[in-house]
Amino acid sequence: MTALRDRVTCRGCGKEVVSKGEERPLNCPYCGHRFFIVEWDTKEEVEALANLSKVTQTIQEGNAFFGQGKFEQAIKCFDQAISMGATDYVPWQNKGSALAQLDRANEAMTCYDKAIAISVASSGKPDVDTLCMKAGVFQMQHKTAEALACFKQARALDPANARVKMLGDAFYLIEALETGGSEKPKRRLGLFRR
Repeated sequence: MTALRDRVTCRGCGKEVVSKGEERPLNCPYCGHRFFIVEWDTKEEVEALANLSKVTQTIQEGNAFFGQGKFEQAIKCFDQAISMGATDYVPWQNKGSALAQLDRANEAMTCYDKAIAISVASSGKPDVDTLCMKAGVFQMQHKTAEALACFKQARALDPANARVKMLGDAFYLIEALETGGSEKPKRRLGLFRR
């Protein structure tokens, strides 16, 4: 059974306000600040929300380390988020990217595969950005056929995706080379456009 919280702290003045069972919105009698009463079903939901906030914060810390080039620290943050029960593919994807930056391709691939599995389980399809990242690692390993297969899957899912567009010209050239050069490219490689 859902119950309204009976006491809340006003963000405007910091004083405790009694809701008296009122529906939303509520005006603070001390400062007039208007806010909404949040409904909670169980203590477990409140704890789950607090944990989600900690997981999100940990992922953001990992992203900050990644941006600073501190990939080992970033990996530790992503591992911590995963161990805290992150249910999203993002910490796996980000950990894979940090591992790829450290030239730990096999470990990166394992993370990308886990991210893709979580994405498929939650949305019914693989995450396009993760597929592109996986294609990039395959290319680093000189596994052109596997890279191209990942890219083609990503392009089929979302041809308008920014990462797909960015990789498109490079993979178009690879695709042209795969045909033995028998087909003339219909457009120039984007890197050489003026």
